[in-house]
Amino acid sequence: MKPLAFFYDIFLDEDTLTSEKLISSKNDNLFYKLIIDCLPELKTKKTNTKDVKYENLLDSIKKQFLIDFKFLASNEEFFLKHVEDLFKYYYFFYLTQLSQRLNSFGNQNKIEPIYFSMEWEVLSKSRLAYQYGWKKLSYSLNDLFSHAVTIELLNYITIDGIKLGDYVNIKEKFNQLPKENQEELLKKIEEISSFYTGHITVLNAGENWENCEKQISEYFKNNDYKYSEDITIKLISLFKRVKYQFDNSSRKGARDKYDNWFVTFCTLNYLKKRGPLGNTTVLNQDLLLFLTKLCVGNEDKIRLNQLWERLKQRGLIFDEVSKTEIIKLFEKINLLEKKSDSGDAQYIKTII
Repeated sequence: MKPLAFFYDIFLDEDTLTSEKLISSKNDNLFYKLIIDCLPELKTKKTNTKDVKYENLLDSIKKQFLIDFKFLASNEEFFLKHVEDLFKYYYFFYLTQLSQRLNSFGNQNKIEPIYFSMEWEVLSKSRLAYQYGWKKLSYSLNDLFSHAVTIELLNYITIDGIKLGDYVNIKEKFNQLPKENQEELLKKIEEISSFYTGHITVLNAGENWENCEKQISEYFKNNDYKYSEDITIKLISLFKRVKYQFDNSSRKGARDKYDNWFVTFCTLNYLKKRGPLGNTTVLNQDLLLFLTKLCVGNEDKIRLNQLWERLKQRGLIFDEVSKTEIIKLFEKINLLEKKSDSGDAQYIKTII
């Protein structure tokens, strides 16, 4: 993946990059101007037809990013201090949401916030921050490469000259087709599956495609209450065959290398190892305050309950223990304006 091109294709647009608020600078800070000058250069790099074009599948994340990016750019000092934090977090936000969307095979088309805890907290297995943080997320991230290959295969199929897209797009298009065209699409997906397995002839000792088909049959037998649609069954079956090949051949190393690069990024930025619990998703104080400033935006203050909702819009959610820890921090640094114990009567003031 090319990170700069990825950011341009997924998050940015020409109107944002050429806005007067963004490109104007009150002084001659060279670093600020360097950042601004580099971003539009991405447009020229896209002209090479051999370059990868990334398609945005989560438009709500782009819209939120543009709001935060424009707010950040309105203050040069704030921009210089936190532009890297913004880009890194939205990179994490987008890819973790994408992995969950892919793992649902078209059954999820909305943001599923990830539970975080604060870096200084003590965590237990019973906490939501453990159960629905990295423990849940790492499961979907393990199959990123298998999903990428599956979708690439599916997009050899077109409808009226247009590629199918990801699982959500495929199911939407399928449901709009007449019955006979639905049958034709299902047949084409099956042909892609047969082509794939027919050209993969070398598997690890003791493994074969018959074993794979048994595993697929067993999977649907155990999950028949979930997957009754023909299109979903075809999509999952193709994915299972791709995954089986990576699990049981010499290409396992290539799959692991692809999946591990993002896990490493997460580890370096948003994870903390907590003994036998393993890695957990965490925020440190600086990142929490940065995200809080984004949530407050240009307002003087917002209600505490609004803060939790705006953090949720940015993909973060906290259990009650973590919320208590955050409130304690806000009280300590004088950010909390408290009129009562009610969340509707507690306010978070703007961070200077």
